[in-house]
Amino acid sequence: MTKDLDVLLIENRAGIGIDAARALEADGHRVHRCYDDPHDGFPCRGLAAPSACPVDGPIDVALVVRSGYAPAPSHLEQGVSCAVRANVPIVEQGPAEPDPFRPWVAARVPTDGDVAGACAKAAAGAFDAVRIEVQGRIARLLGTHGIESAQVPIRFEPDRGGLDVHLDLPVPVPRGVEQALAVRVLDGIRGVGRTFGRVDVHVHAD
Repeated sequence: MTKDLDVLLIENRAGIGIDAARALEADGHRVHRCYDDPHDGFPCRGLAAPSACPVDGPIDVALVVRSGYAPAPSHLEQGVSCAVRANVPIVEQGPAEPDPFRPWVAARVPTDGDVAGACAKAAAGAFDAVRIEVQGRIARLLGTHGIESAQVPIRFEPDRGGLDVHLDLPVPVPRGVEQALAVRVLDGIRGVGRTFGRVDVHVHAD
């Protein structure tokens, strides 16, 4: 069963994403927006109240819904830049050309396509960059105990704004090493710009 997602919905015109929002909510996902008034692109929630910015919360994926001939971003699409900086995967529903966001789009879904499925697939790969960063940060520490970081599975489990990270080690390590690993995991997450309200690191050993 696919986990419920927190999806940031961004539209190049107010209201064109209503069908996508309904499809996401019908599948149990939560839809967030950058603006209280979808017809007004200023101020965004983060500017009006920094703590209310959706990207600083539990966003798993951003869905950009675009229509018409739109070679340049509209004033309602500022949230795409925020999502890119936060390393949130971008799914786009709309024409491939012209598309100013194409370099940052992780997946594209047709107008009548499976929006929820595309978002779930993009979210599943959202931690690839984090995994690489964490593996690099824990490699030396694990090496002192004869463990290769590439052989250590790392599982990321988002949960309503929080994140559980699981390291599966082939052999037990001292408690102090477990704590040092947790610090390096947190540094790795911050290193790629991901933000979570809570991060718990769990070290397991066979």
